[in-house]
Amino acid sequence: HGRGILASVRDYAEQFSRRSGVPTEVKVEGDEEVWRLNPLAEVQLLRIVQEALTNVRKHSRASKALVHFIANAELRVKIEDNGQGFNPLKIPRDEWPHLGLQTMQERAEAIAATLHVESSPGHGTTVVLTLPLPTKRVRSAQGEEHARPSG
Repeated sequence: HGRGILASVRDYAEQFSRRSGVPTEVKVEGDEEVWRLNPLAEVQLLRIVQEALTNVRKHSRASKALVHFIANAELRVKIEDNGQGFNPLKIPRDEWPHLGLQTMQERAEAIAATLHVESSPGHGTTVVLTLPLPTKRVRSAQGEEHARPSG
């Protein structure tokens, strides 16, 4: 614990590659420092990556996958595979829980992130998670004094 999300995901991708037989690469673009997230966000983010990769293993028939951390104007995590893909619009809402999409969506919302799935038959699937940039708000501990309920 406390090693940061990048180390956790790298470890997980390595185990996943071995267990699933789907070689999974982790690529980080931009400043690694920005990925110092709070522990809650790290847990949720790791779970989303794990769930997306579970889908790759179970449904995609992919021969490789990539977890791509991109830090520029915003923070994005893309989990891509080169599998058979699907048409996201054709998945009935009640299939979502079965694909873990529902859970991923809820986890994303819990950390104020947005999640969308890009896929089309024959072209693999990309799960894109967009995180709000960590702001300096964390430092305003003294500002919290004003937030006390009056009375």
